[in-house]
Amino acid sequence: MKQWIIITSLFICLGMGFPAGSLAGIPDAGTNNPFELGAGSRALALSGAFVAVADDVSSLFWNPGGLARIEQIEISAMHIELFFNTPYDFLGVAYPLLDWGTFALGAVRVSTEGIILRNEQAGLTGSGEGSLDRREFLLGFGREFPLGFQAGITVKLDQQSLLGEFTSGVGLDMGLLYHLPGEQFAQWSGIRAVDWKNLTFGFTLQNLVGSRLRINEAADVLPLNYKAGIAYQYNHRDTFNQHFLLTGSWEKSTWRTGRLAMGLEYSILDLVALRGGISSMAWTAGAGLQYAGVRLDYALSGEALGLSHRFSLAYRFGTSLSEQRRIRAERQQAKIDRESEQRAQAAVEKTRITMEKKLKTAARRHRGEKKVMLAKRKRLIRAERNRQVKKGQDAVADEYFKALHYFQGIKDYMAKSYRAALVEFNTVAKYDPDYLELKLYLVRTRQRLQGEIRFMAPNNLELYYKGIDLYIENNFVEAVKAWEKILASEPNNSLALRNIEEARGRIAKLESIRKEIDREEKKDQNPKIKSTEPGRP
Repeated sequence: MKQWIIITSLFICLGMGFPAGSLAGIPDAGTNNPFELGAGSRALALSGAFVAVADDVSSLFWNPGGLARIEQIEISAMHIELFFNTPYDFLGVAYPLLDWGTFALGAVRVSTEGIILRNEQAGLTGSGEGSLDRREFLLGFGREFPLGFQAGITVKLDQQSLLGEFTSGVGLDMGLLYHLPGEQFAQWSGIRAVDWKNLTFGFTLQNLVGSRLRINEAADVLPLNYKAGIAYQYNHRDTFNQHFLLTGSWEKSTWRTGRLAMGLEYSILDLVALRGGISSMAWTAGAGLQYAGVRLDYALSGEALGLSHRFSLAYRFGTSLSEQRRIRAERQQAKIDRESEQRAQAAVEKTRITMEKKLKTAARRHRGEKKVMLAKRKRLIRAERNRQVKKGQDAVADEYFKALHYFQGIKDYMAKSYRAALVEFNTVAKYDPDYLELKLYLVRTRQRLQGEIRFMAPNNLELYYKGIDLYIENNFVEAVKAWEKILASEPNNSLALRNIEEARGRIAKLESIRKEIDREEKKDQNPKIKSTEPGRP
């Protein structure tokens, strides 16, 4: 509530800063543009103070920069029955494109019949009655720019038929929106009670290129009209999801005095909205109802000629830009994960092939050395060969152990089992912290672990890592004992079961090597024992 009081005070100060004549209701000079009424009953219920609020198809009129804020495809229609049986209708559609911006089309029409024709002395001409039909077609585009800016343009085609005379002209509007950088501005100003990112400034130049409408020998050019506005939305995040919007705008035309307008909107549950506004021309009120993408708005305007009722209907559908960005980010992340998995598999396969080649090369080299040195130092040759073979086997086993846990960690990560993935990656890190893309996956897994449930008791997790340390030191028997303690309380622990199986395989290999060495030593001590090596007598 404190930030609402601060912002309200700011709007009051801005209102006091405007010229007194802007609220005096001074009649306009020159020719008015009949389409200055705008579009959208929501904007009209806020007395037209919409230049900093623009976020729907009506942005074509109020501020084309607001088209960049449209998230979904939107279709909108409005009907007003003005005084003296004069209808005012609007139809528009907006289509946002990801990474491009939003395109919009609109059309508005105002017409009246039964115009009494008089001469210069105000007498009847006797020519009967006339009619006026005024139309405007709009093409707009808006998109986001860096540093919190949103900008857009609207190209307009104006057509007029008056008393049987037809004319047309082309005009251009430009608009700009700016959102404050919330956190940076709070640090700079020292005021943290206000959510500054919800404070928006808007500026519009209407008829920057004015349509030239020619009747007979006379020509009228629609006057330049510039608008400036400010808006702040306070979001009260509670059970009812309440929103308060306070907005103000000031506009000045080259053909008339300045006008000030202010509006207030209250919405609840993102379902119902109540609105009110006041300007130098009239007071306004209104309400809105939205559900499942459909929004119905109503505005009531109290003017000198009486009350005016205004209705508009809008429908938004399709995948929003925010959802499209989220889907694209997930697809990009999935592609990165697939490529990482493929690189990991390729690296494991390459390592396996390389180590097999090295082992075969080493075996051939050892056999050659054995033939050369067999007569001199057979026992030393056998011992050296066995040591080299064991070293190669250990290297292959270690590389396989790392690859096994790394690949299992990636599978757990892809399955979103981030706790299990973290244990697998930490196991690899004890061997080689720079292994492949291990550091990247460790950081990414820890970032995704917030809110994950614990899947292994702390004391068992400590036993698990103790077993890993013993395994690295080639103390496989003690490593098995540590992991078997985990099975006492968690008999189905897949990590402990898999590591026990791997360690017992290493123990069996060591035992086989030890027996081979014992047989070789016995043969050296008793030459009568026949050799078991093929090709030897």
